[in-house]
Amino acid sequence: MHFIKRKSVFSKILLLMIIVSIISGALVLSVSLSGQTSAMEKDIIQHHMVVADIASQSIEAGYLAQRWPFETLKEISKCENVLFWWIVKPDGEILLADDTAMWGKQINDESLGTNKTVVKDSAFPKTGENIKLIAHPLDMKEEGEQWTFYLGISLESVADAGNKMIVDGAGSFVAIIIMVIFISAYFTKIVTRPVIKLTEGTKAVADGNLGYHITVKTKDEIGVLAENFNKMTMDLEKSRLKLEEYGETLERKVAERTRELETAKEELERYVEELKKSKIATLNIMSDLRETVSKLQTAQHEIKGKNLKLKDAHEMLKAVNTSLERKVEDRTAEIKRLLKQKDEFIGQLGHDLKNPLGPLINLLPLLEKNETDPERKETFEILNRNARHMKNLVVNTIELARLNSPNVKLNIEDTNLLNELNNVIERNSLLYTENNIEIENKADKDIIVKTDKLRLTELFDNLIGNSVKYSPDGGTITIDAKQDKDFVTVSVKDAGMGMTEEQLSHIFDEFYKADWARHDFDSSGLGLPI
Repeated sequence: MHFIKRKSVFSKILLLMIIVSIISGALVLSVSLSGQTSAMEKDIIQHHMVVADIASQSIEAGYLAQRWPFETLKEISKCENVLFWWIVKPDGEILLADDTAMWGKQINDESLGTNKTVVKDSAFPKTGENIKLIAHPLDMKEEGEQWTFYLGISLESVADAGNKMIVDGAGSFVAIIIMVIFISAYFTKIVTRPVIKLTEGTKAVADGNLGYHITVKTKDEIGVLAENFNKMTMDLEKSRLKLEEYGETLERKVAERTRELETAKEELERYVEELKKSKIATLNIMSDLRETVSKLQTAQHEIKGKNLKLKDAHEMLKAVNTSLERKVEDRTAEIKRLLKQKDEFIGQLGHDLKNPLGPLINLLPLLEKNETDPERKETFEILNRNARHMKNLVVNTIELARLNSPNVKLNIEDTNLLNELNNVIERNSLLYTENNIEIENKADKDIIVKTDKLRLTELFDNLIGNSVKYSPDGGTITIDAKQDKDFVTVSVKDAGMGMTEEQLSHIFDEFYKADWARHDFDSSGLGLPI
């Protein structure tokens, strides 16, 4: 009978260990495979997001120079996982693509005009293959809408690597399971034998045999448990003898305690007589207290009358405050309504002025280029410069009206401040090199700020542009950024003449400009307000 029980326990433990090994191995293989493929897919996407960013910068630079970067785009097409690239206008028209058959075709995608990089699942139009589509915003606008650069990425290499990992992992998994079966069988046999002995000893103790002794030769945890079991049975036997002695002692103490309680009862009866005498004295004291309470209640009624008068005064003051708050709210609402009408008028006026300026700005450079008469050529140059200044003024006016709108939203994200400063300095290199001006960037490294990256770039463009305009030829502009706890201070210092207290008080006024800018080509006086 015991032999059958041992075999049953042995089989159950062995089967349990095998099942646990198979499940844990399968989970490890599945998690490892999922983690590896996810990591590979993430690396591919991150790499091509950098490629998309580089391509976007080249496209933006080429757009400004009126020359498309076909060499850069050709190199991108040669990348291993790149399936296609598109340059898409705000209305969905594919202006340029690696496949000329796609030129001029129309797409309808929710990522058009996005202001941040979007990565999403898609399908390759030619084969139907599942791919990743990267939509990167371009700093190019057409009637206020952004262009978008699309990059199609193949994930076929990730799938091939995953299949190879499955084949390799399955072979290793089978070998490990076979090894686990043999090891589990050996250790299960070693563990179950002393455990069965402990079970038999426990049953004997439960039947009242406190002298039962277990013999286990192992020195591991089971052996220690057997020793503790033998020690426990010995302690139980000693405790039983002590309990019998303690019972006899307890009976003697109960008899003694009964005699003490009878004596205490007599003392309690004497104490009750003394309490009756104290009760009479307490009643006299309570009579005096009632008289005192009556006087306190009279004083309380007088104080309550005064509190009612103070409450009436408080209600009158509260009514006056409510009336004043209502008038302030009405006046504030009226001011907001007038400001909204002003911004809407400025925005509409800007759009009405921008439309006729477009053809004029495109036509004047052609007329200036084809003109041979020096005087007429100079006239066209002046008209061209004034037209550009007018366009800049209209664009800034529209932007200021948009920012004043209560519906304006900011795209807040973590931004490396030093990288953005370097990008702005590089983008404005032509402006300060033409005027022989040097720029020093002393900003600390690794400063991360939460901000709208596009708005931050516009701010730095404005500050550096203003410094160039007001610096003498051959001067130096110093940029510095320091972090102090939760705040970052950015300073842009030039070698200009400075400002008076009167001018300083107007720097954020709309259309305000100082009158001694040395390189003020097309300032609108709206940079700092924006």
